[in-house]
Amino acid sequence: MAIYQPRGEQSGTGSDAPHLFVPQSCIAATLRYHSSVVHTEHILPLADKRQLSYLECGDPQGYPVLWCHGNPGSRRGWPLLLSRTGSVKARVIIPDRPGFGKSDPQPSQSYLAWPADIVQLVDALDIEQFVVAGVSGGGPFALACACQLSDRVAAVGLISTGPPVAEVLRQANFTNRLVFTLGRRAPHLIRFYSFLLSHLARRRPNRMIRQLLSGYGEADSPLPHRPDLQDFFRQYLGAAYAQGGRASADEIVRFSRSWHLPLPQITTPVHLWHGEADTALPPSFGRHLAEQLPHCSAQFIPAAGHLWILDHLHEVLEMLLREVHPTSLLD
Repeated sequence: MAIYQPRGEQSGTGSDAPHLFVPQSCIAATLRYHSSVVHTEHILPLADKRQLSYLECGDPQGYPVLWCHGNPGSRRGWPLLLSRTGSVKARVIIPDRPGFGKSDPQPSQSYLAWPADIVQLVDALDIEQFVVAGVSGGGPFALACACQLSDRVAAVGLISTGPPVAEVLRQANFTNRLVFTLGRRAPHLIRFYSFLLSHLARRRPNRMIRQLLSGYGEADSPLPHRPDLQDFFRQYLGAAYAQGGRASADEIVRFSRSWHLPLPQITTPVHLWHGEADTALPPSFGRHLAEQLPHCSAQFIPAAGHLWILDHLHEVLEMLLREVHPTSLLD
């Protein structure tokens, strides 16, 4: 079993260097929403000499929920949202995927390489069974865990994600059709664009956030300007580009091609949420994915956009915990 090493304690928000901390922004949110919400960050040495960075937040005695962030994304920022879920007894574990945050890159470009890292993580934490959830680009990583770890994954949550894009490319808007087509045919252009975003993230982070979210639809457009979410975006996206933009670009390329996941063979219960006003990954993507999953319960939310999860994280956690451990929900 791998042994995880906590980071050295430090106060303040600091950089994305290894540490264990409760940033001032998280403390403020904690006081506003729930006095017992704290988070810790750790580094797990992996068997192949890489390291996996992860964050824990919520109730340490709660049912484990492994959270797969979007693309670009990271472990950072989520405690600001999780602080609103004080009535839900969830032990939320958010790893940085390879190449994001402080996690080392993974040479393999297969989604099925991710469960091997997750096995080492949950073993180190003495977790036998857990729920896994994936947001947007994190969806296929959650499904890979369901494929490979069916004896340990009790339920799957999918939020604002889609199927292999090659199967539904014509249903995307023009911008995303272009991005996904380039992901299949000219990945070097995707990598160049991602490099530019990573450069902006270091020099002009607010401009990077505006640029990255500018293509989202009307339902999402107010969110980047909301004062209660600005810290989230800065932390979440800033850590996403801590190592540059290569990991984000590689995930776009991977998402654009065949996933090589046997989706119809997944027997784990799946809950899917998708906004009807999502223009990043349209609701038809979610419907196509739901049809391929034999045990999928899908909810399509009227007037909701791609970032619906930012205001509804507690609902998702409650539903997933109700599936596997009803007594964990309330104090």
